[in-house]
Amino acid sequence: MTNNAPPAVPVIQRNGRPFAICLRDIPQPWQDRFRAALRGSACPVMDGDGEYAYVRDWQDWLDGRFPH
Repeated sequence: MTNNAPPAVPVIQRNGRPFAICLRDIPQPWQDRFRAALRGSACPVMDGDGEYAYVRDWQDWLDGRFPH
């Protein structure tokens, strides 16, 4: 993977549909950049250790459509 290639991140499913990602699963430097973009956004609260983001926000960010 080069620094320009988007990282593959495990997706957490809910009711058989993509729901969230764990921020710690995002490799650097994308993690810091995505965290900065998330400031002020709603994020899911889930059982377990870590901070999470909605899959749609991650996908929109990778496509250059987040923040809105």
